[in-house]
Amino acid sequence: MIKKLLSVSGLLLGASLIAIVVTPARVSLQPSQNSRQAEKQSFDRTSLEGRVRKEKEKGAKSVTFSAPLVEYADGISLDDALSATVVVAAVTEKHSRQLDSHTIGTFYRLSILETLSEATPQACCLPKDEALPADLPPLSPDETYFLGIGGTITLDGIEVTVKEDFGTLMPGDRYLMFLPRSASGKLSTSAIGPSGVFRINGGGRLESIGKQHRLGRDLEERYQNSLTQLKDKIKKRP
Repeated sequence: MIKKLLSVSGLLLGASLIAIVVTPARVSLQPSQNSRQAEKQSFDRTSLEGRVRKEKEKGAKSVTFSAPLVEYADGISLDDALSATVVVAAVTEKHSRQLDSHTIGTFYRLSILETLSEATPQACCLPKDEALPADLPPLSPDETYFLGIGGTITLDGIEVTVKEDFGTLMPGDRYLMFLPRSASGKLSTSAIGPSGVFRINGGGRLESIGKQHRLGRDLEERYQNSLTQLKDKIKKRP
């Protein structure tokens, strides 16, 4: 499962305290030693703000940071994946946001074209509705936001890009997706990662957008990557 907490945390910046130093020649303003120590302690240089500040001092107008390591489950079988809600969906737009002090996430707006099966996983394993930013455009009943790590935002006047783990999701294409969904259905995620999302080509064949995975091997071996055959299998499930 994704080892990232989808909570938004504020970055507290220490306000600089100014000490007035009086000399016979002039009056000057210098940061006090306590002020410098307080700012160093309160400002995280490994955070997005810290890294952007460093690049901005160099004169950069845009920066690209490497993607964080996201560990997805790699042994999930097709039978396991079918315990989630299975849909055919299309991407209509996307919105990137800062999730916490170190993380950018992208919310892909999905139009649910067909629901192949519904599931009710345990509440502990569902994404939480409170992780959905309040400023995102409202959804219609047949839509959901799908969250992936990475994206592009503007921070302190600098365009900041982190490679999206689901960056190959393209508007206009149809996808087979296995989606744990929040209580309201407005937010979805993937425990499998890109290997659990399959582009549907013109002939109805399934092509994983990620690396080969047990789920993909099961689809190939048992159903020859055919969406039609998979639908028949799902319909016959008790």
